[in-house]
Amino acid sequence: MTRLDDLTLVIPTHFRHGYLKRLLDYFRDSGLTTLVADSSDNPFTQAGEYADLRYFHYPKVGLPQKVADVLSKVTTPYTVMCADDDFITLSGLRTCLAFLRDNPDYAAAQGHIIQFRPEQSDIEYSPMYLHAVDRDVNGATAAQRVKQHFANNVAIYYAIRKTETYLDGYREAVDNGLSNVNFFPKLDAMLTVIHGKHRVLPVFYSAREFIPGSGSSTTRRFSEFIDDPEYAKEIEAFRDVSSRYIADKDNIAYGQARGHVDETVELMRAWYNRRAPRLANSGLAGGALHKVARKISIKVDQLKRRKEIRESLNTPGFPYHDEAGRSELERIESFIRSYDVSHSSK
Repeated sequence: MTRLDDLTLVIPTHFRHGYLKRLLDYFRDSGLTTLVADSSDNPFTQAGEYADLRYFHYPKVGLPQKVADVLSKVTTPYTVMCADDDFITLSGLRTCLAFLRDNPDYAAAQGHIIQFRPEQSDIEYSPMYLHAVDRDVNGATAAQRVKQHFANNVAIYYAIRKTETYLDGYREAVDNGLSNVNFFPKLDAMLTVIHGKHRVLPVFYSAREFIPGSGSSTTRRFSEFIDDPEYAKEIEAFRDVSSRYIADKDNIAYGQARGHVDETVELMRAWYNRRAPRLANSGLAGGALHKVARKISIKVDQLKRRKEIRESLNTPGFPYHDEAGRSELERIESFIRSYDVSHSSK
């Protein structure tokens, strides 16, 4: 069995101590060194109950700043981040960590991800990123890899990575004032695939909770503010930092690297523009027609999830495919059902 002693788990949290306790209990006795970056007003009073936990309280500190500081305290060669409302499987961590040890030209690895939605007495599951099955961002140069990644985008925010790649992403975000929660992760991903290759392995890796109104659903998307003058400084910093790293990694001139970054930004724009516009931002919002469209959208979404589950039955690495995955999912479900996470820590 692959050891986990050279991997550190980082958990950012903000006003969600109920979720934090659930996740810490889930990882209890795993042997994983765990660092928590908590920006809630009040500290988590049960931190002392966890033997492998190092708890850091950052009241009113932004996400990039608190994570950058915690990452600077990591002493292991590999790091993985887990949102406080998600779960990462131990089998997924071991498989991906073994892959990274055996393939030093890879900077990041993860497996397949599902989404769960607690619905009263039931829990609804559906696979995510089916377009990423067998994904291998393996270009020979940094410029090739960033185009591969962003032309067919998959979030690698919670992949296992070499610790120095995490540090670079967050330090640059802090130093250059990148604060938008749906933007600075793009720089983080950019620098990761500049550093090395990225692989999605056929293993059940994580379960991600769908929470209506969470940051990812309310923050403006990259494609919506890429040309907004309000964000011009952040966009320029993103382009400049990425260009400098590509120039250094590929040993090319800054201007040439900048051309690759500009092409990549257009690939990012095209990727996000494929998505249907959200109803909340449309002219239908608030009216009777919007309510009808919303009901239709929900029904279409349900049918889409059922279709994706059927597809994943034949895809190794999803929990519906084999007994090992189902066993991992049953353990996760026991935590979902056993904990009341509805309260905040304010």
